Amino acid sequence: MHAEGKRRRTRQRVRVLLTAGLGALLVGASGPVGCGGDDETAAAPGDVTLRDFAFDPARAEIAAGDTVTWTNEGREIHNVKGKGFFSDGMDAGVTYRHSFRRAGTYRYLCTLHPTQMKGTIVVTSG
Repeated sequence: MHAEGKRRRTRQRVRVLLTAGLGALLVGASGPVGCGGDDETAAAPGDVTLRDFAFDPARAEIAAGDTVTWTNEGREIHNVKGKGFFSDGMDAGVTYRHSFRRAGTYRYLCTLHPTQMKGTIVVTSG
């Protein structure tokens, strides 16, 4: 049984590495971004929840200099990757914070679930 558990962990590591590489390619891709859910701005700007293979909200708007806090409230491990920021894998209850200093639109995703979990942070200049 020990050998089977070791093979299972190795297969999981390979899947993580493959999806992380695919996720890095998708971050640079242009086009619509969303996770199939509601695309409204969060009630508390800068707070994004990860659960059920989605970012909630999929689109958040903040002012330059503000910090976004992503919190994993799901059972699966997730991460957050965008141009200039990347979190480690987050277990349930773990948070990741990133401050956005410049105005712009920042697309991001979970490299472990790149086809399901995509989001956008819109940073305004004031």
